Amino acid sequence: MKFSLIMATYGRSKEIENFLISIKNQTYKNFELILIDQNEDDKAYRVIKEFLNDFKIIYFKVNFKGLSKARNYGINYISGDIIAFPDDDCEYPNNLLENVKNFFENNNFEILSGMAIDRSTNKETLNRWLKFSSIINSINILRTITASCLFIKNKNKSDIYFDENFGVGSNFPSSEEMDLIFRLLKKGYKGYFERKIFIYHPYKEDSKERAYYYGIGMGAFFRKHLKNDLKLIFPFVENLIIRPIGGMILNVLRKEKFLKNYYGLKGRWKGFLNYDN
Repeated sequence: MKFSLIMATYGRSKEIENFLISIKNQTYKNFELILIDQNEDDKAYRVIKEFLNDFKIIYFKVNFKGLSKARNYGINYISGDIIAFPDDDCEYPNNLLENVKNFFENNNFEILSGMAIDRSTNKETLNRWLKFSSIINSINILRTITASCLFIKNKNKSDIYFDENFGVGSNFPSSEEMDLIFRLLKKGYKGYFERKIFIYHPYKEDSKERAYYYGIGMGAFFRKHLKNDLKLIFPFVENLIIRPIGGMILNVLRKEKFLKNYYGLKGRWKGFLNYDN
């Protein structure tokens, strides 16, 4: 079983080195890294070239921007049985690929999703994760998916592509992984969220700006798919009404938290209203 790891990078170099060290140290060695460099300078390549003799790296320097566009570009060159999309600032635990391989060999699923843990604190980077492992479905999809710890069987390569309207660098700058997994579930793929599977990813404090821009993608995701699966009404009501409005009410005397919820609400509804099917 071979892994194809597709990484798009922009604006980072030290973080890339940390990731490359982490995959060099994997206990399971049958993988390739397809790296799409969107930087205008060669800082990233100067790091990457030090690892060219350690494992298979397929490197592309491109002149376009956009996370989903870069990942789609990389998908064209995969040769593995399992596809993954690590972020350029994440790291893999040494036994991650071995654990993922064992999962797929012993379970009848085409999708495996795990969590992101902050290495310095050993805490989950998001508070939205399900508190138990579960089959992935329309109701829990927002609580079980993160692109950097997502593994998909290469069952039919034409099924696996990102909508380039979603993701960093696009009009709707998040939720590209939810969109992908929702479409795969509709095609009959079966997915599982396993809390024992995780990657390391630094925790980023939410700002009102971050809440707003990430909210735009979430709102657009619901606008795109709500008509195709009415079960999405449950996470729609939770994430576009209850959670942000409830957060504003609970934090009415805490300015920063109030504003994060307000801008998150504003972004989600902007995405929902502006997405054109």
